[in-house]
Amino acid sequence: MKTIITSQKGQSLVEVLVALSLAVVISSGIAVLIVYGLSNAQFSKSQSRAAQYAQEGMETVRSLRDSNLFDSNHPSILPSFPVTNGQPQSYCVDSTQKFNKKISPVCPVNVGPDASAPNGYDYAREIDVTFNDPTVSSCANNSYHIITTVNWADGKCTAVSGVVQLCHAVQLESCIDQLNLIPPTP
Repeated sequence: MKTIITSQKGQSLVEVLVALSLAVVISSGIAVLIVYGLSNAQFSKSQSRAAQYAQEGMETVRSLRDSNLFDSNHPSILPSFPVTNGQPQSYCVDSTQKFNKKISPVCPVNVGPDASAPNGYDYAREIDVTFNDPTVSSCANNSYHIITTVNWADGKCTAVSGVVQLCHAVQLESCIDQLNLIPPTP
């Protein structure tokens, strides 16, 4: 008794093609998930680093306050101090904690070492200081309203005139009392 099984060869070829195409679809989906996960991990790392630089800026302001540098004019450390009631002063603060009066709409990239960046940095830190800020009810009278903002760019940011814009930001806000730690001499 002989049986001819010629139709099964074609069927197994179709099964192999379906299995291969299913494997390609599944592999592509996994690859997309991996790329998306790596992108999110890089963004989280950059955001965490920006928050660290913002906190460093806030600590620098507290240190200057504790050293009584807010109470008098020290142009080499804090240009345009003391600030006028309700009038914000904006500073670009670099990686050496040097305060430079902000003169353009955006601070230059000045913190966060990055050897691949054109100037060696990849974050921009700005600190706004306002004494007796009338727009902030949570700050006590005779206190400083401090806003520290750190901006950065990644591959998702767009370029304008060939310059990549800093499209991400972390912002910290605090009120710092005006303290006189060293009593004045009589």
